[in-house]
Amino acid sequence: MTWLQLLAQAAVFATILGFFITVVAFLNGRHIRIGLQRTNEMMKEMEAGLRETLRGMEDGLRETLREMDERHTAILVRIDDTLTKMDERHTAILVKMDDTLAKMDDTLAKINDTLAKMGEILAKMEENASRRHEELISIILGKGGSG
Repeated sequence: MTWLQLLAQAAVFATILGFFITVVAFLNGRHIRIGLQRTNEMMKEMEAGLRETLRGMEDGLRETLREMDERHTAILVRIDDTLTKMDERHTAILVKMDDTLAKMDDTLAKINDTLAKMGEILAKMEENASRRHEELISIILGKGGSG
């Protein structure tokens, strides 16, 4: 075999090898493209599923928040009612206390009047006792001086 024949065989072998490399590259590229398409489809499905899940979570969260708001509103209404009743009771107690204090003021005024009258009586009694004492002394001295 001559070097020209070897060169021709090498060229044919290189052409066949190049053809196979091209076919393998084409098939490989096709598999890659199909894989990327499937991956893209899976990502779109995952995105749709994720959006659906997020919508469900959002709806659940909204429902939970609505229920919590209703419960808190009911609690606040009960607290307000309780505070209103307490205010009414305290107002009634304060009115009774005010009435009691007014009665105590009246009683204290009567006691003051009584004490003032007793003071006047004591002053008259003292004055009478003093006069009587003087009369007795003058009687005693008058009898003793004439006897």
